[in-house]
Amino acid sequence: MISPARRPVPHPAGRRPRTVLTLWLLLTGVCLVLAVGVFDRLVGGGFTAPDTESARAQTQMSARFGATEPDVLLLFRSTRHGPTGPQLAREVRDAVTGPAVAPLATPVGTGPRNTGPRNMPALAADGRSALMPVTVRGSSEEAKRRTLGDLRAALRAPEAVTLSFGGPLAFLQEASARSQQDLVRAEVLAAPLLFALLMMIFRGFAAALLPLLSGSAAVVVGLAALRVASEFTEVSAFAVNLVSMLGLGLAVDYALLVISRFRRERVRCATVPEALSATLRTAGRTVLVSSCVVTAALATLALFPLTFMRSLAIGGCAVVVADAAAALTLLPALLFLLGPRIEGGRPTGRLVGRPAGKRLRANPRPEYARGALWWRLAVRVARRPVMWLTACTAVLLTMAAPAAHTTFGGITEETLPASSVSRRVSDHVSEAFPALRRPSVQALVLLPAPADTAAGRHALGSWLDRVSELPSTSRADVMATRHDAALVAVSSSGGPSADLRTVRDVRALDPPPGTDVLLGGNAAVDADTADALSSRLPLVVGLALAASSVLLLAVFRSVLVPVKAMLTAGLSTFACLGVMTWVFQDGHLAGLLGFTPIGYVETTQPVVVLVVLFALSLDYELFLLSRVREEYLLTGDNSRAVAVGLRDTGSVITGAAGLLLVVIAAFTTSSVIAIKEVGVGLFAGVLIDATLVRMLLVPAALFIAGGANWWPAKAGRPAARTTPRDAGVDSPPALPSPADAWPENPRTKEYAMPASDPYSVITTTLVDTFGIPADLVRPDATFAELDLDSLALVELALVVEEQTGAQLTDELGADSTLATAAEHLGRLLSGTADSGTADSDGALHV
Repeated sequence: MISPARRPVPHPAGRRPRTVLTLWLLLTGVCLVLAVGVFDRLVGGGFTAPDTESARAQTQMSARFGATEPDVLLLFRSTRHGPTGPQLAREVRDAVTGPAVAPLATPVGTGPRNTGPRNMPALAADGRSALMPVTVRGSSEEAKRRTLGDLRAALRAPEAVTLSFGGPLAFLQEASARSQQDLVRAEVLAAPLLFALLMMIFRGFAAALLPLLSGSAAVVVGLAALRVASEFTEVSAFAVNLVSMLGLGLAVDYALLVISRFRRERVRCATVPEALSATLRTAGRTVLVSSCVVTAALATLALFPLTFMRSLAIGGCAVVVADAAAALTLLPALLFLLGPRIEGGRPTGRLVGRPAGKRLRANPRPEYARGALWWRLAVRVARRPVMWLTACTAVLLTMAAPAAHTTFGGITEETLPASSVSRRVSDHVSEAFPALRRPSVQALVLLPAPADTAAGRHALGSWLDRVSELPSTSRADVMATRHDAALVAVSSSGGPSADLRTVRDVRALDPPPGTDVLLGGNAAVDADTADALSSRLPLVVGLALAASSVLLLAVFRSVLVPVKAMLTAGLSTFACLGVMTWVFQDGHLAGLLGFTPIGYVETTQPVVVLVVLFALSLDYELFLLSRVREEYLLTGDNSRAVAVGLRDTGSVITGAAGLLLVVIAAFTTSSVIAIKEVGVGLFAGVLIDATLVRMLLVPAALFIAGGANWWPAKAGRPAARTTPRDAGVDSPPALPSPADAWPENPRTKEYAMPASDPYSVITTTLVDTFGIPADLVRPDATFAELDLDSLALVELALVVEEQTGAQLTDELGADSTLATAAEHLGRLLSGTADSGTADSDGALHV
């Protein structure tokens, strides 16, 4: 009979598991219907801010100088025996102005700022290629994309002439199509690798399949949310890849945490409902809080005035909520129904049935052996926590150093592979039609008088002289004038960073009296986007920190824990930004990752990476600290709590991070640099956070702070020890030690027999390894009297294991005597000890 304190908390998954599964099947089916064709409803851009100076400049330029910005560049190239020169131009004109094409596209001029003849293409110097800029029918990007599809079908190139589509609209369409192809490829690559790794971790088919099922359901829900959102606002197609990455990665993380805890509880609990209830009280609570933190962080992206950011906030929040719902309802229902089949076992074995009310028996393996590697790591960090904290911080700051010279830029054709059609058209236009290259910085100068009057010429000349004197500019040329407006091309003295400096320097100039200046062009758009992000960044960071701190404070009832979590997360994110700059701006590892360096980092991607990584960093923080706090409240020993927390969650965190890295690594194969930047950034950030930060930096900080970690919370009394004590004996007990009773040392695969009795093994270790004076080593001496704390006892157990192959349990406390320890070691060596639990990965051996 289950005591009231242990009685399972009613849960829908335990009361009506089949109803829960049915509801999930219905929800997934409805969302799948909505998600089909989601890419057809999404826009290809979303990386620029509206209502900016560059947007107003483009509107004014179009109004005063006509259609100055073509949607599509039609590039016609003659083959070896094809037409050239004027004949090529006439045939291209006839093809573009034909009755099948005319309703779809309108040619624009090919002179400066498209002011030349509208129906004649521009010819290259060799006469073998012609360029026709056109605008396509449609009042929105979605409508224009449909028209472009019709144009591709209707337009036929002249005989012996090839046709390629370029320009802004064709670029966005191709980037969106490549993004969709990359998504399919990433999922095809990630799914089998994830399943293989999950099989290695859980050693069971059913347990390995559950994370993939919950992740697939969550991704479908996230895509459906984007589809519904597209009915009310523009949604960027590039957000789909990130939503899929987050959905699958977090689902695997949450499932790993829940299933591992469930399998551990099955060793301790008599029934499946009891184990399920204990799992939801511990791992379920961690998942709930983690999902709240991640959702709050992702929701702040909606504060940025960019369609891409808003889309990621919508889809990201939806998929994280779906992941948490699946982990707290779908997974428990499946665990309840599958029962022993989830408990796994050896890869070649199978659990056998047992009567109800019987616990699952495991191999007699001590609790500390579940994470010996993490115990050793905790002991080493605890010995010199200041050194580890300083070293880790120095490494992270070194990795963050490249971020000091980060240059930001926009998404252009250069972010696509050199083999892409849009990239080839852009490169050819730059080489064969240099006069048609759009300047990076364009100025619309509104004069106080017509440009052909003395007052107008004086005002324009005065402004041009002042611009030409700026150190960041090389020249300023008038492209066209009309009435009281002048169109000026401003050339900078370098690459993207120089263009941005030019924009800021020109905007800082005071125009002549009665003159107004609006800057446009790609550089101005990039500067406005960066300004829009930086203006909202303090608000976003403040809200993310505040929401996360409040949640952590409510969960851990500690003042120091949220502060430390924010600092360590900040170090991880800045190190990640440094890696992104080192790779994509400086060009390192370009050959390995398969991209051509473009000399800058896309403006929006670092913000996305930093917000997502901040959320994931707190996610792993919760995994570790939840277990540490649980142990601290039980024992009141901070050092032991940190070691136990690292022992019990070390394999879970590294396993979850490893699985997430597989998902992220699949997305680093994207052919779109913007998606690749996110993949590489998150890969580096998760790798740094799950290893250097979570396994070394955070434990070191916890060891240094001691009990102040949990102020003002109060710890409970230490749990009673169950180890037999015999403090009154004067000599070590006589214990049998026949050679054939010694166990096989798992390290050497040889039978390990100590040179003397167990008491001598322990006392020799204390004297030789720990430097304790021999006169203090007595049978009735306790470990506390010898000044050995809980971590020292762990180290003692490790040394004894190296010598004998036997693993002392961590139930021997500081108040245990040497005689008690020797007696217990003798029982282990003779095979009569009875202790055990699950492995670190939760696999149970029957």
